[in-house]
Amino acid sequence: MLVSENPRCIPIQLNRFNCQSIRILGLAVLRQSEINKFKKESEMFTIFSYLACAAFIMLIIGLIKPKWGSFGRYPDINRWKLALLWFAVVAVFSSVGSAFMTDADKLHLEQRKLERQAAEQDKKDAESITALMSGLDIDKVSAKSDLLLLRQLGFTTVTKIFGDPKSGYELSAPELGQAIAAVYTDESKNITEVIYKNHTLYKDGVVKKTLKDIILTKADAERAYKSARKWVKNNLKDPDSAKFDDDKFGAFKENGIIKMSGIVRAKNSFNAIVPAKWYAEVDASSYNVLNASIDNE
Repeated sequence: MLVSENPRCIPIQLNRFNCQSIRILGLAVLRQSEINKFKKESEMFTIFSYLACAAFIMLIIGLIKPKWGSFGRYPDINRWKLALLWFAVVAVFSSVGSAFMTDADKLHLEQRKLERQAAEQDKKDAESITALMSGLDIDKVSAKSDLLLLRQLGFTTVTKIFGDPKSGYELSAPELGQAIAAVYTDESKNITEVIYKNHTLYKDGVVKKTLKDIILTKADAERAYKSARKWVKNNLKDPDSAKFDDDKFGAFKENGIIKMSGIVRAKNSFNAIVPAKWYAEVDASSYNVLNASIDNE
């Protein structure tokens, strides 16, 4: 993991797939005075972290057995009152410990988080490579190459792939949910074409589209809906009377545009609350409403 002192530079995660062009030139070290300062502050952070953990354990014990949670001094104390007291102690120790957290501690915690993520990704990579080797009947080197290609198309992990060279292969991945992608190979078992829902993602060495261009994520749908909802409300006769069915809107992605529809209930010119169906096209990058309309029912 390469981590810069500049907070605007994101850490660079290296693995066996992308380290061929990396060369280590040297090692940066801190001045001794800074090391001693960081060491003392780091020790205080560690001490208060342990104290916070101990207080949390006492909180759990107090909920189970109030007498033990009060060290036997207040056997009749209310368990929730005792839990609230220990919760306050946990909060105090945590706050004080955070004040002693050095940049080195923060960096260490971030590195541990990234290391866990890297370990999880390595495990998924190994599973994907095994699936490709088994499904396409290829060696490990070819499977790694195919995985890199699929990554370019938006596949993070290959769950399963099966079929034959003549009719093609069916590929399952977390990004696809219950759906599948079609994969075709040549006589040398090299991937020549990848298709998902009538969209050609890859063909003859050229990336045509990625899954990001086609699949609408929950986060994207929510942001697009927020923009569409605002436009619809502002274009009603009585915006303040609008009530949306937030859980009942349709959305799909096509050529960088999120197309949406839903129902809104609001007052019309006669002051009667009526339902109306609305349609909107939202830019998938900026989430600006490109086109929209409201049809009274």
